[in-house]
Amino acid sequence: MKNTDLEKTPLRRCIDTGEVLPKEKLLRFVVSPDGELTPDINIALPGRGIWVTAHRQNVTRAIQKKLFNRFFEGIIKIEPNLLDKVIHLLEERLLNLLCLMRKQSKIVAGFEKLGSRIKKGQVAVMLKAKDSIASDLGKLVRMNPTLRIVSFFTREKLNRIFGGTDYVYCGVQQCGLLPLFLNDLQKIEDLSDPANLVNV
Repeated sequence: MKNTDLEKTPLRRCIDTGEVLPKEKLLRFVVSPDGELTPDINIALPGRGIWVTAHRQNVTRAIQKKLFNRFFEGIIKIEPNLLDKVIHLLEERLLNLLCLMRKQSKIVAGFEKLGSRIKKGQVAVMLKAKDSIASDLGKLVRMNPTLRIVSFFTREKLNRIFGGTDYVYCGVQQCGLLPLFLNDLQKIEDLSDPANLVNV
């Protein structure tokens, strides 16, 4: 059959590399009415869009080579902290996804409950607050040494998922929203300054 998954996936061209990639691997930017370059994380903003591979070096190079100005045929305003803004928007979308997954009962919290699900292989990703010390984290890791642990969010942001209830870590189970969550997670990793990433 000709209708493969690749053929069904919308493709766009990166202005930096010229490579044609699935939209999920790129970032879309538009120009706001006041002439400012604006990241379109949800691919919903009106106007002519430009696509860049979702990696720190690609976005940085596109800015340095003035590719955005060339594409939009004029002088546009680009914030010095554009990458930080993109990362912030992605983090907010991740938190919204986590809130939706919690409503679907796909988020596990609490040491005993989380440990039980990890042992059964029911946790796809574990989240740990980056500004908290979890003395018993090693016990959870030993239950599944290959489990991916993510430490992007502060304790305050992580607990927004639970309506203010204080948790240092929680687990994300398999669900329909997980691929989108993991895709955004990868984008944050690729866009972040390596020096700012927290190793667990």
